[in-house]
Amino acid sequence: MRIFKVSSLAGARIYVLYALLFFFLLFVFQNFIVVLFASQGYPDNLAVGNIPVSLLLIVLCVSCIRRPEMPSYFFLHLGLSLLITPSLVLYCGGSLPISFALTSVSAFLIIAITTIFFDIRRIKLKRVTSKQLLILLTGLSLAFIGSIFVFGGARFINFDFSRVYGIRSDAAENLPGIFGYLSPLFGKVIIPFATVLSILWRRWSMVAILVGCSVLLFALTAHKAPLFYPFIVLFVFWVAQSSSKAVELLLIAILGILAISSIDFWLYTNGKESMMFGSLFARRVILVPSLLNWFYFDWFSMHEKYYWAGSKLTLGLIAPPESLSAVNLIGLEYFNNEEMSANTGWIGSGYANAGLFGVYLYSVLIGLFFSFLNVYGRKLGARLVIALFTLPVLVMLRSTDLTTMLLTHGLLIAMGILMILRPEGPSPEKVAS
Repeated sequence: MRIFKVSSLAGARIYVLYALLFFFLLFVFQNFIVVLFASQGYPDNLAVGNIPVSLLLIVLCVSCIRRPEMPSYFFLHLGLSLLITPSLVLYCGGSLPISFALTSVSAFLIIAITTIFFDIRRIKLKRVTSKQLLILLTGLSLAFIGSIFVFGGARFINFDFSRVYGIRSDAAENLPGIFGYLSPLFGKVIIPFATVLSILWRRWSMVAILVGCSVLLFALTAHKAPLFYPFIVLFVFWVAQSSSKAVELLLIAILGILAISSIDFWLYTNGKESMMFGSLFARRVILVPSLLNWFYFDWFSMHEKYYWAGSKLTLGLIAPPESLSAVNLIGLEYFNNEEMSANTGWIGSGYANAGLFGVYLYSVLIGLFFSFLNVYGRKLGARLVIALFTLPVLVMLRSTDLTTMLLTHGLLIAMGILMILRPEGPSPEKVAS
């Protein structure tokens, strides 16, 4: 089987869009990020000679992404555009070592190749209809939000973006500990899944209710991400109408975000705006996950690995090398704040646990997971699976250890929901956006 293939006109457009993304992000990084956020550890030492290498690596990655009709095609481009490309921008803009760039790219290629060569069989279980599942998940979402009020969560309710970090710990301590596990599950899986199913059945009143649940989850827990999840789901369900156009629209959307961020930064430097949009999206959403991967790579290249000492999988049998967890250790060493949880995705967390072996092990497992999604994409429709799993995939790739994602953030539950979902009702490809 050939891994590489000659690109069509549509494929050529994707290469051009990636080149535009790389250069535009490098421009934003050099002209705004390292200037306005110099205190946050962004490396500032442009290496022009690294640019051709980065472009060749991007071409290699794009060439290895196959099966445009499958969910994995979109998810691989999601990782390439929002993690690997920004990492290569840091490699150029910060003159980072080639080992960091090659580790990131090789980890991505292992996912892509594993997805190509391994097929997972569909597990046959007793199934429920999507309408029944919609009612169940919506009811659970409303019950969960109501339970936060019952346990006094309204005491710290807040809709002000600028205050979230100041009240987050107080809001968490005000609720029973179980809510620390349930909030990610509902924010990343239950509410978004219900939102997708309500769109599928055109239950717009339920869409409004579930968006309200996400807004309240943000207001009651002081975590910003749930506020954006419904809009991510709506955008993904819309762009995934055509698999051939979904990736192009994704890249165009990212370029649009960078354009608005550039304007926002420019206005700020001229004393006219607050740069909230640019700081949140260009910096926090696009660049910070790759920066954290570099911090993990930098630190654990020279220090003892954790070997999953902090994971429930090891049952406390492995002693951690430090008194702090890996996420807090990076917070202390690179941000001078040991209470900061510098969460990272499969590359950083894999490297912290077992170096290159940990990164490549996670890459193979993620490739197998994508193959699993492809199997159900054939049965349920790629569009539905893409919309259901974009949020879990984003979190897994960029901001959470894989074992934590499986056990704590609901990925296993999400996979279970997919396995019992019966393909009936309106076709996802025919639902109007």
